[in-house]
Amino acid sequence: MLGPRDRDQQYGFLTADSDGTAFITLAGDAESIDETLRQLRTGGVEHVYLYEISTAPNMIADAHDREDNYYYFAVGGILWSQVRRFADVDLRREGPEPAAYYWEANEAYDPAWEYYRTSGFHPELSGLDSRNEAWSYWQEEASWTNPRPDFVTRRQELLVFMNGITSDERLRRLLGWQGDFPLIHTDWPGVGIRYNYLDDDADEEGMEMARFPWDAVKIPRHLQRKLKLGRPTGEECRIAIASIALSYWSARAAQGGNRNSKRSLSSRPVNKLDEGQAGSGYCETRPREAICDRNARATAKPGACVELNTLIRKLKGKGAAKPKETPDTAAERPPVSKEAGDCSDFNRLEVRLQLGRGFSGFDGAGTFDKIQIQIGRASFPLADHPASGFDARREIELVKAFGSPIVPVKDVNSFRLYSKKDERTNPDSWELAGLEFFGRCSGTGGRVAKVGKFDDLYAWFNRHGKFSKHPSPAELEGGIGLDDWHWETEDAETKTLAVQPPGQPDACTKFKRLDVRLQLGHGIWGLDGAGTDDDIIIQFAEKNVTLAKAPSRNYDETVRIDLADVFGSDAVAVRDIAAFQVRAVPADGKNAWELKSLTLQGRCSGSAAAAEVVKYQDLNIWIDSLDDEVPRSLDGNLTVSDWHWVRDAYRLAG
Repeated sequence: MLGPRDRDQQYGFLTADSDGTAFITLAGDAESIDETLRQLRTGGVEHVYLYEISTAPNMIADAHDREDNYYYFAVGGILWSQVRRFADVDLRREGPEPAAYYWEANEAYDPAWEYYRTSGFHPELSGLDSRNEAWSYWQEEASWTNPRPDFVTRRQELLVFMNGITSDERLRRLLGWQGDFPLIHTDWPGVGIRYNYLDDDADEEGMEMARFPWDAVKIPRHLQRKLKLGRPTGEECRIAIASIALSYWSARAAQGGNRNSKRSLSSRPVNKLDEGQAGSGYCETRPREAICDRNARATAKPGACVELNTLIRKLKGKGAAKPKETPDTAAERPPVSKEAGDCSDFNRLEVRLQLGRGFSGFDGAGTFDKIQIQIGRASFPLADHPASGFDARREIELVKAFGSPIVPVKDVNSFRLYSKKDERTNPDSWELAGLEFFGRCSGTGGRVAKVGKFDDLYAWFNRHGKFSKHPSPAELEGGIGLDDWHWETEDAETKTLAVQPPGQPDACTKFKRLDVRLQLGHGIWGLDGAGTDDDIIIQFAEKNVTLAKAPSRNYDETVRIDLADVFGSDAVAVRDIAAFQVRAVPADGKNAWELKSLTLQGRCSGSAAAAEVVKYQDLNIWIDSLDDEVPRSLDGNLTVSDWHWVRDAYRLAG
């Protein structure tokens, strides 16, 4: 991107050179992606990331004819919130088509981008002056008669364009546009997409990374693999620095370290930044260039991977990289690696106790006793001689109860609630209205899970039990299963497979069954009704499946997909169902047809859960393979965020 020397040529998409550019080049089709990967492979690049990016008005086409638009130019860069999904591609081997890559959904993707399209072709932003012969072609072929005036700089022209598109207030907020370049305004590189590659001279540093115990660090699994290979990008190194710091301080907390004695492990602070912020400078787009640090040339600061290796060597000397385990938990503790939507562990646990307002004989719902709860290996006071109507939440000390500041959800599986003598010897009865448990996940952005199955008990208890004046249980013992945990507050993500249920990171990562429901409309298009004499098929990857043969209007049927035939396995990863196309195979009629709705329904492998894609319902669009006035097919793209949990799974066909 923009280099340290701000030259006017950098602000034209055809005049920028190797010294920097204000644009990121984006491939617009699979053929362009293949060509780009081929060039990178020829240049010796071994690993790259592919990003599927939502369109935006700051993207301009490279040609006036839509059929010639192989590339687009994004003015200022790409925000992380625009990225739908990404894939780690190994270029050392000839890979499959992009649709078959292992794609990972971006949890930070903002669906608000789906409202926008590109701005099309804007030759005035090419940077070419009015005397360039290209203008003769554009004026003749595309009726472009407004080249950039010579007295207007390329930068000024680009500012006019950006200020024009951001007159839309919502777009201005999404882009974080502040009226001037650069578009991206933060030192933290994870917000924007950059082209970062490790230098060829980094073999020794790569060995340091490969030998580091990454399993002890809270870091995504795909990034663990990259670091173990010793070939991460600069952006990945920065993520690793932050992850080591977080794991280190978690270990210090478990060891009883003084939180006031913390020192930074990195030469730059680890800050959590708001969406819409991004870097104030840009890196050049050169394969296998040294680590891309935005001010590297200007300030001679070391690249992120150099910093990471320095940190690794320091930690080796201090022995501080791996969190300390207690003897009774170290052997059974699972790896702490987490995916972004995973809630396998809690870092906070609370219990809510509610007493009733009734009477039992002469006893009111309150008590002179102390009410205690036993969880794990310890007991904790919940209330001292509470009155009727008592309602409060108490935190459970995880280290005391489980020997660790982070506890697997599955280990919070039982409790015992009871009372003990406090202000007087004789026990008195008390009424338990309800008991609730709240666990804050160490992943998923701190979401809170809740157990509510004990929240409406209204049962009486007495510590003398059956020997009391009014016999009643002395205590309540309860079991908590993984299925008892639910999200305290549902949001857009928890309603989809992007976030798995608490304590069940693999509840629905694969489908054992996939159904497609096709519904046709009942309208009329010219002389055509909503039905068709053609056969309608759906294509996944290279496999075609017939959904209907010459269906009539109001057609509504569900077809089961043969997973083994289409995807090569009886259980297919949800992420692998990345794209599809619905079209007609012309028969004798070759007529248009009206697609009302298309619904994909999946049964989860290993559980009774189910999910469905509903974003293609109520389309009511006409499709004709021979008429350019209407679409020739329905082309769908899917991420795990498109699959919504089906709460009443019996609704699915069969």
